Amino acid sequence: MDILLKDLRFAFRTFGRSPAFTVAAVLCLALSIGASTAVFSILHAALLRGLPYQDPEKIVMIWNQFLGDGTPKLEFSDDEFLELRERATAFSEITATRPGLFNLTGSGDPELVVGVRVSANLFRLLGVTPALGRGFLPEEEQTGQERVVVLSHALWQRRFGSDPRVVGQKLVIDGQPFLMIGVMPRDFYFRRKGRDLWMPLAIDRGALAPRDDRWMEVYARLQPGVTLERARADLAGVATQFQQDHPEAYPPKSGYGITLVPYREEVVGAIRPALLVLGAAVGLVLLIACANVANLLLARATTRDREVALRAALGAGRSGLIRQLLTESVLLAGVGGALGLLLAWWAVKVVVKIDPGRVPRLDEVSIDGRVLAFTLLISVLTGVIFGLVPALQAARADFANALKEGSKGSAGAARQLARRMLVVFEVAVALVVLVGAGLMIQSYRQLQRVEPGFKTENLLTLELFLPASKYPEGKQWAAFFDQLLARLETLPEVRSVAAVNAVPLGVVQWVGEVEVEGRPPAPGQLNPSAAWRVNSPDYFATMGIPLLAGRGFSDRDDERAVPVVIVDRTVARNLWRGQDPIGKRLKMVGQEAPEMWRTVVGVVGDVRHEGPETVSREQIYVPYKQFPQIFMYLILRTRSDPVAVTAAARRAVREVDRNQAVYRVETMAEKFARAMAWRRFYTLLLGAFATVALVLALIGVYSVMAYSVAQRTRELGIRMALGARRRSVVKLVVGQAVRLALLGVGIGLAAAAGLARVVSSLLYGVTATDLATFAGASLLLTALAALASYLPANRASRIDPMVTLRLE
Repeated sequence: MDILLKDLRFAFRTFGRSPAFTVAAVLCLALSIGASTAVFSILHAALLRGLPYQDPEKIVMIWNQFLGDGTPKLEFSDDEFLELRERATAFSEITATRPGLFNLTGSGDPELVVGVRVSANLFRLLGVTPALGRGFLPEEEQTGQERVVVLSHALWQRRFGSDPRVVGQKLVIDGQPFLMIGVMPRDFYFRRKGRDLWMPLAIDRGALAPRDDRWMEVYARLQPGVTLERARADLAGVATQFQQDHPEAYPPKSGYGITLVPYREEVVGAIRPALLVLGAAVGLVLLIACANVANLLLARATTRDREVALRAALGAGRSGLIRQLLTESVLLAGVGGALGLLLAWWAVKVVVKIDPGRVPRLDEVSIDGRVLAFTLLISVLTGVIFGLVPALQAARADFANALKEGSKGSAGAARQLARRMLVVFEVAVALVVLVGAGLMIQSYRQLQRVEPGFKTENLLTLELFLPASKYPEGKQWAAFFDQLLARLETLPEVRSVAAVNAVPLGVVQWVGEVEVEGRPPAPGQLNPSAAWRVNSPDYFATMGIPLLAGRGFSDRDDERAVPVVIVDRTVARNLWRGQDPIGKRLKMVGQEAPEMWRTVVGVVGDVRHEGPETVSREQIYVPYKQFPQIFMYLILRTRSDPVAVTAAARRAVREVDRNQAVYRVETMAEKFARAMAWRRFYTLLLGAFATVALVLALIGVYSVMAYSVAQRTRELGIRMALGARRRSVVKLVVGQAVRLALLGVGIGLAAAAGLARVVSSLLYGVTATDLATFAGASLLLTALAALASYLPANRASRIDPMVTLRLE
């Protein structure tokens, strides 16, 4: 301990004598360690931290799959779930959930909230108990029982002021009284955050929905000792029983099966590759910082040769010298790590504030004990990494020669080679990060050029869900929305208004089979599939979706008229190749809508309903008066800022029904920005890392060339005394830097080509080996390396040869 304290005191005195070196090294390390810590804190929260449930690794999600039509994951219907729960033996608990929107009325203003109907054993499956009251009893999921509800902590605080006496009181939901039996803990969530209440999922065995009406997500807990492989085999047996008992629902060529996915994989699986790429990028930035500081230490070691030699002459062994130099390196990294921790704390706050909505558990990111341990570990490792080469170089030095010639500041060939190789390494790593960022930037630019199929400007959307207790019939739904649309059309700032059950960039309502008249599917084969939406007559004009052929819907397309549909261009092309689809008939099979032949009256343009990155399924539109919906989006195209119409739109809803709540009012531009938020966030973050990597690499080039010029003052002076021109001296120095950069670029290109496959799944509209990106990154890095070396080269060209020779 005494030896360590002495080494630390000596290190502090050494750094105090070189403030410029110390500040430069600490800032370089703080930036890289801070970025590494911030990214690790995100990775830790999203990928590494355990889920807040009992034995979360035992929780799985179960899916139907129909691989014949490319559907790897599909929810369950009522009877499928009931049969699954009876037949599957590998699970101790199986539960179903069905999210929805619910109107809260009574005390306080009407409020539309997100709730979930769940099997009574959900909380038992998760191993979570309410903070107040109790959970559900098994009999409460039976039909005919008293209606009960469990509140979220947020809803309890927001609507009831955290009053513990709410347990046992009534809450009016969709016009029906529910007994409040419990309040969940503050940090409880399942599947998605923002759920406000939970109610028992009552399935009436006497009135089951059609077998292909699949709306329920199914979760299960593995039996003790049961592996995922055994559970999958159990589900395969259940799927076989389904096919034997219901062959009409699972044709042989449907590719039907039942699969499971660990719940953690469902939460983080889609985002894991992108987060790991960010982690790799910041790791490369840290390596560049290490190389930079190692370069600074090597340059500084030249001026310390005489000091090290004197210490060796006074009895210090080589191991002691290595220990002292590594102590200085680790201390330097420790100070940089402490400052980097402050930068990480600030960066995490910024990242959480600009949450792009795709990173799971981002609001749980914090600088906790594990993150502090990571920062400490990475600081120590960084200090050892960048300090090891200079320490070994110093310990292997010729001490006798250093005592004789140390005053001349001569650097050995080995040390010069090490510094140049570090620059080559920096350039190579920087190129890898630059190529990755360039590919992501190209992808983002391609996405920005994608036409969504509608006009996003001046559109306002509102979500409404009518309580079934007050509006039990479809005619009442249609009448409500007719009256509301007519009232909204009178607002002076509204140009047009429409309704649809699934707005673009929102949820996908229905996807099912489509049968074309006169073309039944062959035995054992499936009909083609398509998604479909229900909308009012002015929907296409309001959204700016072009009508390509035929006509749009009108008010005459009601329940008494001939059933009609409008199809998009892709449906028309795929179902009636080269033929005019107008007047043709189709039937949507297996949906909630009555199976009837519907006549095609129009063709509209394709719309990217799921977002700019996704090519949407073929789309069919149905007039809402022929198939009324209890849940609809209202879409208002305004004459100016759509946000200014929000208050008037809310008043219009209240004028039609003062107890009707409005949910999630936002502009279409906001929806589109949210759809691009993750891509924009990811690209900006990777671009920031690439910028830091580029700056660090250029600092490395500059420092090596500046030091090289300082060491070659005599040589360059003699060259100029013998007639060398300034231009040739500049060319000599810059040429040396360019050669180092080109060597690094060559190595970096090979590495980037190998790693490009890793990011290929994250790209859109650009290949992982895009020539323009690779060439642009290479040229940029080489040109900037030449520019960075020009300053020392220009300084070298101004050397006075007479002064140099006189000093010699």
